[in-house]
Amino acid sequence: MDFPNSNSISSAESVAQSDVLDRRFSLFFSRKLRLGSSLFWIMHGFYWSSFAMTSYLTLNLWYGTGQWSDVAHTLIQSLIGFVLILPMHQLYTKIWFRSIGFRFFIAFLAVVIFSNIWTFIRMYLFTVMTDADNTLWLEFGGWYFSSIFVFLGWTALYHVIFYYELAHIERQKRIVLLSKARHEKVMRLGAEKLASDARLQMLRYQLNPHFLFNTLNAISAYITVNEADNAKSMIQRLSHFLRYSLEDSAIETIPLSQDLDALKLYIAIEEVRFSDRLQVTFDIADDAFNVKVPSMILQPVVENALKFAVAFNEGMSELLVSANIVDNVLCLKVQDNGPGMPDIDTNLTSFMQFSGVGLQNIENRLRVFYNDNYRVNLVNRDGGGLEVVLLLPCDGEDVLDKGL
Repeated sequence: MDFPNSNSISSAESVAQSDVLDRRFSLFFSRKLRLGSSLFWIMHGFYWSSFAMTSYLTLNLWYGTGQWSDVAHTLIQSLIGFVLILPMHQLYTKIWFRSIGFRFFIAFLAVVIFSNIWTFIRMYLFTVMTDADNTLWLEFGGWYFSSIFVFLGWTALYHVIFYYELAHIERQKRIVLLSKARHEKVMRLGAEKLASDARLQMLRYQLNPHFLFNTLNAISAYITVNEADNAKSMIQRLSHFLRYSLEDSAIETIPLSQDLDALKLYIAIEEVRFSDRLQVTFDIADDAFNVKVPSMILQPVVENALKFAVAFNEGMSELLVSANIVDNVLCLKVQDNGPGMPDIDTNLTSFMQFSGVGLQNIENRLRVFYNDNYRVNLVNRDGGGLEVVLLLPCDGEDVLDKGL
């Protein structure tokens, strides 16, 4: 009960985390770079401090003035630019969620206007604080050009920082979504496996009552005709078979050798019924014993052969159970010398056409284990009797491509 609840909680946490990331970028404006945040003032102060230092090194020292008035002008113009940027910051924040074309146009106008204002102020201060005369205003274009670069640089830095944060948040969001998708995939595969296991277990349990019903009917018949020895022998062998079957309730594949052990226990029970009228031969290739197959996959086929071939044959009935590997495909065959299926002219490729529980059970379990990667073939033998063939993959080999 805890397992589904844990999954639901994990899924809910993933969704909640994704929603939080969606809101983070909006909160970034109001928290991380708001005017009252320390991060904004540090970044803003670093930019204008760098501008002041660059101006001092490239202008004041380069031209060799070295006067305190020039140094003071450099500091004051940087401070004024520092202040003028504040309304630009507020403007960019308010229009951030508008279209990119609109934001580009507004940013362009802001750079032009604020650069113009800053140019007038710093040129006026320069004429007041130094010995420059009014002819300085003839150089307005050069001052204005440099101002545009300063404000354009701050605007570019502003957008680079925000786009970097956006990319970082989107990356985190993708990580969360991928984690959520992987989690849901794992849970879906787990649910599919549980459903598949439950279905296999149901089909597996379906075999025992079906076989048990037929065997108990035979024991009842022996008791009715006062053949107590045969009835006792069948009960003993039935107990061995049921003990084996209950111990081996695996829903996974088992080695073919293990399935053959179960089959031989079943045949030992049937030999009591048919006495000296039944001869069973096994022809198993050495490399086939360890191939994994669904448990009790052969027993319903042999049971069907005994029911329709041996039971109606007054002479010696022969069964041949063989297994070999061809092109990495396991070929299982059960042949009998009974009447076959006279109503068909061509091969049958499915057990689902039969009304019996056992053969349909085989088809259902093969489909669960192998999807469509298996083949079934039932054909009348030329010399009489029926041959049932099961082609199963070894190591995931594609059975359909082999043309067997």
